[in-house]
Amino acid sequence: MPDKLNARPSSGFVSGLTGSGFALLTILTLVLVWPTLLPAQQDPSSRPISSIEKSALFPTRAKIDEGKALAETNCSACHGMDGVAANPELPNLATQRTIYLYRQLQEYRNGNRTASEMHRHVQYLDDAALLKAAIYYASLRYPNKESATEPDWINGDDPLRAVRASTAGCAGCHGAEGNSSVPGMPSLTAQHPDYFITAMNAYKAGERKHGMMQMLVATLGDDKIAEMGLFYALQEPAPATAPLPGDPVAGRTAAEPCASCHGADGNATSADMPTLAGQDAAYLVVSMKSYLDGDRVHEPMQQAMTGTNTIIINDIASFYASEKPLARNVRKPLTTSQWLHRCERCHGIKGDSPDPRYPSLAGQNKTYLMGAMRAYANGARSNRVMHAMSEPLSDNDIQRLSEYFAAQTPRRAIYLDLPCVELDESN
Repeated sequence: MPDKLNARPSSGFVSGLTGSGFALLTILTLVLVWPTLLPAQQDPSSRPISSIEKSALFPTRAKIDEGKALAETNCSACHGMDGVAANPELPNLATQRTIYLYRQLQEYRNGNRTASEMHRHVQYLDDAALLKAAIYYASLRYPNKESATEPDWINGDDPLRAVRASTAGCAGCHGAEGNSSVPGMPSLTAQHPDYFITAMNAYKAGERKHGMMQMLVATLGDDKIAEMGLFYALQEPAPATAPLPGDPVAGRTAAEPCASCHGADGNATSADMPTLAGQDAAYLVVSMKSYLDGDRVHEPMQQAMTGTNTIIINDIASFYASEKPLARNVRKPLTTSQWLHRCERCHGIKGDSPDPRYPSLAGQNKTYLMGAMRAYANGARSNRVMHAMSEPLSDNDIQRLSEYFAAQTPRRAIYLDLPCVELDESN
C-alpha cells in the first residue's frame, strides 16, 4: 500500500449546542474516509465523503444565507423555515445532518426516491443548490422542549408480552405455556412456528374438522397466528403424563417408517413436520384414526396409516408419548431496548447521529418515523441495511422506537478538522 495512505484525515463531532452557548460539549472523532480508500457503494448513506461534501461541514455565513433563500422558495411550505414540519407525516429538517440531507435531495432529484412533490421542487436544482439547502437546515437550532422521561422498557422487556394475551384463551385446553395436562388435548410446544401456522390454517380452511378450533382460529389474522406459533416454540416442552394406551416397545418398531419425517425418537427437524415426542397419547390416537378414516385429509399420512389397526395405533401413540420432546432451534425476538441499541449504532445515542451521512432521529415526527420504518420493512423504501433491520420489527417495536426518538431533543453538530495522524506501523 502506498505510504500516502498511511495518513488518514479525520474530523471531530461536537454535540449539544443549545441557546447562546454550549449546554453540553462532547467531542467524538469521526473518520472521513476518502473515495480512494473504499469502493463506491450503491447505498447513498454508505458512500465515502467527497471533498465537496466535507467542505459543507464547515460552511460560511454566505453559504447558510444562500441556503436559506433556496429553502424559502422550495422547502418552507412543507418543512417550515425553522425546519419543523407542520404535517406530522413529513420529516423535521432542523439540525438534520448535512451530507444525509444533501444525498437524499439528490436521490429525489434523480428519481431514485419517489415522491412527486419532492421531485417537483428539486428537479431543476443543481448539486451546489441542494448542498446549500442542506447546509441551511443543518445549521438550525431545534425549538426547546422538555427533557423526555425514560420509558419503562428501556432497561429490558418481554418481547412476547403482547402475544401472551392472545394465548390466554388457549390455556384452558393447552396449558398456559402450551404444555397440556388435559387428556386428549395436544401440547403446542416443541413445534416449529411454520408447522403451527400450517395447522391453524388447516382449521381455518376446514381441512381439519374441529368446530371449536375452527371458530377460535377464524378470528385470528396471519400475523397473530405467526406470533402465537413463535411463542409456543420458545417455551420449554414437557413430556406427556397421561396413561399410555399401548406398548411403547412394540410402538417403536411399528413407528420406524415414520422416522424419515418425524425423527427416530419423534423429534422432527424439518420446519413443516410436527414433533410427536412427548405428545398426549390420546390425541395421537385420535389423529391417526382420523387419517385412517379419511376425516383428516393428508395423502402421505393417509398412505402411512394404511394397514394399521387400533392395537398398532395405540402402540405407536404410546411410543411417541413416552419420548422426551426437544425444543426447536428458534431465535427469541429482541426486546425493544435491544432494538434501540442497534439503532444507536448508526444513528447515535438517543438518535443524535455523529456521522453526517446518517440521519439524526432525535426530535423527528413520530408519525413520519413509523411510516419510514414500515416502508423500509416492506421494501417500499429501498435500503438493504434498513430493510434487514426493520423487517423483524413488530408493530409494538415500531411504535415504541418512534415515540422514543421523537421525544428526544435534537442537537446541532459542528465538525472540527483535525490534522492527519501518521500511523505507527510498529504497533
